[in-house]
Amino acid sequence: MRFLNGISYNDSANVSVHGKNRHIFITGGSKGLGVAFAREFATKHGAQVTIVARGEIELQEAVMSIDRVCESMGEVAGKVQAMPCDVTNKDQVKTVIDKAEESFGPIDTLICCAGSAATGEFLKRTTEDFEAQMKLNYLGAVYPTRVVVDNMIKGQQANGRIVLVASQAALMSCCGYSAYSPSKFALRGLGEALRHELLPHSIKVHVAFPGNMNSPGYEIEMKTKPEVTKMIEKGEPLQEPSEVATAMINSLLKDEYALYGGNTSGYFLGRMSHGLAPMGRNLLLDSILAPILVWVAWGHRTFVLDRAAHRYYRSSNVQE
Repeated sequence: MRFLNGISYNDSANVSVHGKNRHIFITGGSKGLGVAFAREFATKHGAQVTIVARGEIELQEAVMSIDRVCESMGEVAGKVQAMPCDVTNKDQVKTVIDKAEESFGPIDTLICCAGSAATGEFLKRTTEDFEAQMKLNYLGAVYPTRVVVDNMIKGQQANGRIVLVASQAALMSCCGYSAYSPSKFALRGLGEALRHELLPHSIKVHVAFPGNMNSPGYEIEMKTKPEVTKMIEKGEPLQEPSEVATAMINSLLKDEYALYGGNTSGYFLGRMSHGLAPMGRNLLLDSILAPILVWVAWGHRTFVLDRAAHRYYRSSNVQE
């Protein structure tokens, strides 16, 4: 396997939507959930995976790590290549996608995983922080999606997939997420619109709603996360990216629209706030849960979110 270029494409063994030799393109693929997706697809599904991110050193380390596993597996494993790219630069995105498709052929699945969480109270974040969050978390997904979808439609490619990685912060928001959460809500809206537009082209759209994960990004966001936000999130599981990736790929294989990564609270949040988005596969269960979750949502908002905010800001004023 080579870094950047030099691997030929062979589509003779495309036996399933996520089977051997399918081309999976992952933004933000050098760390956290992105690299976990790449490792899972290459080692367990025999896919050809392209990962892109800004840091070349991190990309090389990710490729070497996945290569070692693939080489021990022999022919059943897939292949991985990496290319540096800033997904907020639409010209770079187009160039990198063209290079990736020269090596591995048309992209079958695009996973937009690049993003960051700028946490902090509204008045303590600059307007530039808000702009940067929208540019990376939202436009950083729009740019590659535009190119890949256009290529899929022009190539009359069946069974293409677009996966937009949002967050549980796209299902609800609270103190500390005023810059981050809106950018993820935007991804959710994009996913619902795209799903309708791309139905006639047999291109499936999925939106992922992961919770907190034990990743480099989580370590960074914790440095600026207000204490009130930590209070609200106390007790929430900190999942490993590998387990989230596995659960989400299993959901993809079942054609589920919303991907919760095995997070129970995320699943219930999704059931409470899905609106007109596709529901779960179990309509009976969703019908039973609906009236119950109305009360659960009221209770959580009233006795957890609002009460935590009042306590925190009251104590802050006393200390001042």
